[in-house]
Amino acid sequence: MAVHAQDDAAPSYKHNRILIDVGLQLPQGGDATALGMKPGVGFALSFWQLYDEQYIGMLSFGSATMQLGTEVATDSGIQDLSGYSAQIVPLMGGVGYLFTGMAVVPYVVAEAGAAFLTLNAGKSRPIEGFNNEAYFAYGGRVGVGYPVSDHIALQVNVRYIKVATEQFSTLGVNGGISWSF
Repeated sequence: MAVHAQDDAAPSYKHNRILIDVGLQLPQGGDATALGMKPGVGFALSFWQLYDEQYIGMLSFGSATMQLGTEVATDSGIQDLSGYSAQIVPLMGGVGYLFTGMAVVPYVVAEAGAAFLTLNAGKSRPIEGFNNEAYFAYGGRVGVGYPVSDHIALQVNVRYIKVATEQFSTLGVNGGISWSF
C-alpha cells in the first residue's frame, strides 16, 4: 500500500483550527515614534476554516498595549507620557495558504479589517476623545506550526498590522498553541 507524504505528515492541519498566541508587539511608524511608544505584549485568538487541504479562511481578534514615552514633544513642550498607554484591538479576516507535506507546516496569511485604537491614562482607563476609534487596517502573518498530536500544534509567527489612515503599525513576534476540531 502506497503512503503519500501529504497523508502521513501534519494530520492536525487537515481540520479547522483555533489558534491562541501571545508575543512581543513592536510599534512602528511616525506616530509610534512621536509618542515614544515602547514595545508591548499582545495576544490573538484566530479561527481557521480549512478549504481544499492547503487554503484557509481566517477570522482573528487580538489586543496589544504599548506604553508611551518619557520625553514626548507636545503642544505644551516636552512631556512625560509614561503614565499613558496605547491599545490596538484588531478584528481581521483573511485568506492564507498552508505549505503541507512536511513535518512542520509553514503558512502565510493576508488580512484586512478594523483596528480599534484607544489611549489610556494608566493601564486601562480610556481617555475621552480617543477611545475605541475604528480604523481600516491590513497586514499579514507568516509562521510555522509543529504538530505535537493529531489535534494540537505549537505555533510561531510574525504578524504585521498597518492602520491605513495613520502612521502607525505593529510588528508582533508570537508563539502559541492551536487545536483542530
